[in-house]
Amino acid sequence: MRNYLNFVKVKQALTTVDLMAHSSQEILKHVLASLELELYSYSFCALAPTDQTSDKFEVCFSHPTQSKPIPQDAVYCTFSILHQDSSQIEYIQNIDVQFEGERVTHTIKVKCKSFSKEVLSTKESIKKQFHEHWITNLIEQKQKMFKHVS
Repeated sequence: MRNYLNFVKVKQALTTVDLMAHSSQEILKHVLASLELELYSYSFCALAPTDQTSDKFEVCFSHPTQSKPIPQDAVYCTFSILHQDSSQIEYIQNIDVQFEGERVTHTIKVKCKSFSKEVLSTKESIKKQFHEHWITNLIEQKQKMFKHVS
């Protein structure tokens, strides 16, 4: 009987973590769609959890064209969606963004509803916190380095 109760506790804990990861993924989808990037497309995948404080996703921004559908240049960044106490009706979700090779962490603050994890922030408020030119600058730096190497 004791083993069964331990199994139930572990299963409940895993279910809670799965729900948090799922809701984090939905929040990230909403944030990325809100950016309405003009030059870049993106894809993302979940990274293996390293701790219980956040869900991490790797996002790849690239610029495919008609002549080059598989882009040569891409920028990777990590989005960390921090687990927060969502006992309030509405709360501010912090999303830390770190671009490859950079020490600086940018924070996007998104207003969410607690139980549904629905994002209440407008597209405009999200776009003000993330700038497309950050991606462009990193791609230009990569292109300059590639020219110097070759």
